Amino acid sequence: TGEIRIPENVSKIEEVTFFCCYNITSLILSSQVTEIERSAFYECSSLTTISFNSNLSTIGESAFSGCSSVRALDLPINLTTIGSNAFYECSSVKGELVLKENVSSIGESAFQYCSSITKLTLPEELSELSNSAFANCNNLREISFGSYLTKINENCFYKCHSLLTVNIPQNVTTIEDGAFDDCIGMTGTLVLPNTTKTIGNCCFRNCNSLKKIEFKGDYYEFGQSAFSNCSSLEGTLTIPEKNKQLSDYCFEFCSKISDIAFPEDFGTINPYAFRSCS
Repeated sequence: TGEIRIPENVSKIEEVTFFCCYNITSLILSSQVTEIERSAFYECSSLTTISFNSNLSTIGESAFSGCSSVRALDLPINLTTIGSNAFYECSSVKGELVLKENVSSIGESAFQYCSSITKLTLPEELSELSNSAFANCNNLREISFGSYLTKINENCFYKCHSLLTVNIPQNVTTIEDGAFDDCIGMTGTLVLPNTTKTIGNCCFRNCNSLKKIEFKGDYYEFGQSAFSNCSSLEGTLTIPEKNKQLSDYCFEFCSKISDIAFPEDFGTINPYAFRSCS
């Protein structure tokens, strides 16, 4: 109970070692610990402070899942791998979360329901963000992406209600299904780079404060309901010049769009693409 100090002769904290130890309040890692395995501190719901060491390289699946009282995460410089659900529902972590430059892998739902984080800084060379990695981070307002990012996976930022703007990096080619679904606070102009080719199903659905979309490329593969219920989009919507058709419900309920500029050789207009655009 209370404070746990990991001894100097321990290099790995094995899976489920402190599983559901509800009375732990503080964790101090020795300098020798390089790995924390699966569910090692799962549901340690009274844990408030974690002192990581600089040699830690791996935090395993669900290692700190449900540690709902942890107040801050100062992740170490040599950390490379963050497993799935590693910090799932660490809902008291406040302020900025910085993932330092050596992080190369973030598992699915790694920080889902970390609902008090307000700013996220990602490593410059991280190439991919996993499914639901930061979903339901309701107070997240700002994201700093690395320039080497190429793919944002399914539901990555789903229901990040406070997210104000998103600056998609130039190298992103794919934004998967629901990546920014229900980001109801997103406002201003969304700029999609010319390198981005795939916009998944429901990708920006219910981003109902967004004012404008600017397509820098000449062709995009739009999924169904990609921009459905972006009900504050206004003015003229310009369809990329090499798009010949649009998916079902692509811009449904975008009721404030006043004009649509189609390419000259655009094909048959899908009647469902602009459903309920009065």
